[in-house]
Amino acid sequence: MHFAAGVVGSGVVKHESGSRLASCGAAAALGVGKEIYDSMGHGNVDVMDAVATTAGCLTWEIQF
Repeated sequence: MHFAAGVVGSGVVKHESGSRLASCGAAAALGVGKEIYDSMGHGNVDVMDAVATTAGCLTWEIQF
């Protein structure tokens, strides 16, 4: 799920901005933001979830 969210978020930002940096930044922000949300009592904090979300950006950049 996290990986897919990173792919989608990155893809949308890349399409709108044309910027690789912005697309990877968006994926990282999604991952970190979700873990901050989890830390507020809404789930379990897992650093690897943030890594998986960010990895979605890398896949988008390599394949597309």
